[in-house]
Amino acid sequence: MRLEPLVDEERYPLASLSFRKRCRSRLELDGMLVMPNFITSNAILLLQREGESRRHLAYYAINNHNVYLAP
Repeated sequence: MRLEPLVDEERYPLASLSFRKRCRSRLELDGMLVMPNFITSNAILLLQREGESRRHLAYYAINNHNVYLAP
């Protein structure tokens, strides 16, 4: 699948080297990169439908952790 219908490329020009460098710098500085409205509204609906259709395949765990799997 192509990214164009999923990502707001006007706001987030992924093909731009300077944009990617700025993102990389922010990630290295903060340890995370926040991109509000990165995914289009239509893409969110598609992802929700896909998730619901595959809900029965989900893996559930009782452990709590952050995205880094560390304190």
